[in-house]
Amino acid sequence: MNKQEIEVFNTAKEYIERLIVGINETVEFIQSGNDKKGIEMIPLIGEGIEYIINVISLLKIELNGEETIENLNTQLEEIIDGIENGDYVLIADIFKYEIVPIMEQLKIIFEQIS
Repeated sequence: MNKQEIEVFNTAKEYIERLIVGINETVEFIQSGNDKKGIEMIPLIGEGIEYIINVISLLKIELNGEETIENLNTQLEEIIDGIENGDYVLIADIFKYEIVPIMEQLKIIFEQIS
């Protein structure tokens, strides 16, 4: 990796940790009945996930095939369905049991690379 790629990589590595914290906060807001605050954070989480996916693509980081990215996209579609249906419990569950574990896997992959 060149200097610029290393900088992008390090920024993304730090960002994944903050993203996981933000997702967990969103889950806590929704589970505690503060749906409005939790829902307000979803676009930021979506942007964060998109950023990580773009970094993975840009730096050609090896994952388990395209499986991880496809799984993330599937989960994000489920979240959109949950928003449209007002199913905030579903949204919190997807974040907690699907997206956070994927982000944790990506965090480990990023740590192994550095």
